[in-house]
Amino acid sequence: MEYQYERLLNLIALCGEYPRKNLGRVSTEAYANLMIKKLLNQGLIESNPNDPKFDEKLFSYRLTSQGKKYLLEKNPQRYKKLFTGQLDTNRKAKTPSVRSRLHRIAEAVTMIENTGIEINPEATSNIRFIFSRELKSSATIKGSSLIGLITTPTDKFSIYNTSDKTSNWRLSTEQRARAIFQTTLPKVQGLGAILIGANLETLHKNLTTTNPKQNLKRFIAIYEQMYFVTNDILGEMQIKLLSNAEKQKELFTKLLKPYKPKIVNYPMVSDGMTENENPILNCCLMDIQKLVKFESGLVTYKKKGMIICFDFQKQFIEGLLGECVEFATVKSKTIKTWLA
Repeated sequence: MEYQYERLLNLIALCGEYPRKNLGRVSTEAYANLMIKKLLNQGLIESNPNDPKFDEKLFSYRLTSQGKKYLLEKNPQRYKKLFTGQLDTNRKAKTPSVRSRLHRIAEAVTMIENTGIEINPEATSNIRFIFSRELKSSATIKGSSLIGLITTPTDKFSIYNTSDKTSNWRLSTEQRARAIFQTTLPKVQGLGAILIGANLETLHKNLTTTNPKQNLKRFIAIYEQMYFVTNDILGEMQIKLLSNAEKQKELFTKLLKPYKPKIVNYPMVSDGMTENENPILNCCLMDIQKLVKFESGLVTYKKKGMIICFDFQKQFIEGLLGECVEFATVKSKTIKTWLA
């Protein structure tokens, strides 16, 4: 219990607030509630005010001054910056919009930590997560929805979280944030993005909304790739694959082995060809940009296609592409076990 207790306290410190609705992603809900009760009784955390203007969905926990003191005594180097100045981790969030943003950060950080990726700013491992606020030029990313960056030996991914809503994408702001990553981290060549959402219905809403400021199709063009993952253990499996190039290559080579290789200079996006020379798209990682381009290519060239995807993705893709595709599904349970 001690590890989970310290972990929850650290998550609250890192994110400024921790939403009650996400406690089941830290541990079992019953166990998490026991930890919350203990932290409340010790005076290390407090719940948000019982203010009628706050939505019940925003109910959360934050550190008390005693909680900050406790963490500073344990690890002053890690927490001193968090509890200094005007950072959101050092002041009470007063508006629903700010609190919602902190909750999206908490959801994303918990999910990333669940995959085994280090969150500690002093981490020296090959795979780690960097908060956007840790970058020297982070002040110029004001207004960005960017949460941070996952770095691996071969790839870098900007992290966003739309939670269960359609987001307003500030394209010029996000382009500036991407450019800052490119200059602050000179080793970054291609830069992809991971978009977290509550479920695949959220992705559908973001792709089909008629509000031009919220339509995801405009936003995805900023990055070479943008992957959608759900805020659950299935999304964690996708992040594990994205952050492990060797495992990814091994799996996808195996999945495409029964089919013909892709045709050079083929007029639309594809990862291979069926026996009937229909294009194949490997959609296990849910690269939104490739999926949208594949859909457009099928319509433009009046083609039938094949989708290789995880079992839990099939219904969403079928609803998006209709009857113009056939499926080869991969059992997610088998892959979770393989990655463990």
